Amino acid sequence: MIGYATDFAQIETLPPEQSGRILSARSMVIIRALNKVSPLIFIAAVGLLIWGGMPRESGQSVFLPCLFASIVLMVFAALLSMRDVKNRWLRYVARREIRRRADSLVDPDATDLRFVEIVPKSNWDVRGLPENATDVGFLAFDFQARILLFEGDRERYRIPAGALIDFRQDSYSRSVTLDKYGAKQQIGFYFVVVRVRISDDKFIEIPFRIRISDGLFTDKRQRDGNAEFLKDMERLK
Repeated sequence: MIGYATDFAQIETLPPEQSGRILSARSMVIIRALNKVSPLIFIAAVGLLIWGGMPRESGQSVFLPCLFASIVLMVFAALLSMRDVKNRWLRYVARREIRRRADSLVDPDATDLRFVEIVPKSNWDVRGLPENATDVGFLAFDFQARILLFEGDRERYRIPAGALIDFRQDSYSRSVTLDKYGAKQQIGFYFVVVRVRISDDKFIEIPFRIRISDGLFTDKRQRDGNAEFLKDMERLK
């Protein structure tokens, strides 16, 4: 992409043989299955612990082995319930699919990529959607060519520095029910919203959200990730 220069962003819709292979129906089924498996494993762990603590005619105790197995199962259930674990699996799918594209804008195995989703503001906090992102993929900065590249599941973007109008962090929060007793928690979703020109009289707004990070994906880690993202945007501009 060295030497590529324009004042407008280019958005290319992927051909049918490449499109929809990451956020596929199969991917959504697996993610929903992981959501359901996690509480079942936790219940099994509690049941095993109770069973291990029951008195036996032989007098031999199996409580300690059952305790150890229950702890392992509970940790595994907790890991499955974390959104970050599901996203790591989705990133694996994205890498596999994008490697198959001869015309990909990015190398999915590069170390400096961000795995991101695009969620239009019209989908923010919409309930009942199996997935509120309209696209997911890898974002790369080419500072030499001064261009931002996105290779997604349905589209690919070429956004030269000259097409950038502005960029900022934005967010929304959602109240999530944690258990059957109705305990709730507010979860924040933080975006870098980029406005770009696509013609002389038209622009679009693209809300990018970093979909994966190292360790627990807390609010602070999302904001810190966006701070680095915005620094790279300033450097590109």
